[in-house]
Amino acid sequence: MRMSTIDYRIFHMSHKIKLFRKFIILISFSLIISNCSLIDTSYAPIEGQTSFSSPPIVKDKTYHSVKSGETLWNISDKYYNNPFLWPIIYKHNHDTIYDADLIFPGQNLIIEANINNLLFDKAIMHAKNRGVWIIGYQEESDRRFLLE
Repeated sequence: MRMSTIDYRIFHMSHKIKLFRKFIILISFSLIISNCSLIDTSYAPIEGQTSFSSPPIVKDKTYHSVKSGETLWNISDKYYNNPFLWPIIYKHNHDTIYDADLIFPGQNLIIEANINNLLFDKAIMHAKNRGVWIIGYQEESDRRFLLE
């Protein structure tokens, strides 16, 4: 049975659409993969001793090794008794944390105890007014906070 010209054109067009969709998916995945390779997942070596049984606020600074399921929010609550102070931990560890929403088990974080009032206020303001965030992407508001 022979296809009519119209049937052939419809078949040919639907085939082109399928190929175009596959091409779009391929391009999308390649962009996602190339952006994932830009994320810095390295971390600084730990120095000194880490104590997990210390009181919430310690002298000078301490180190915290991230465990599975932890976030800057709950680490901040543990050490500063205030989860809205997570931007302080982010600021002091910006060289090892690319995205504040994405930390990894085994990362070693510096927890500073001596926080001036200005940084304290700016951190809380940033945490409460940060805006929309996406995991794996460094938001513009976070970049501005790091530069302050």
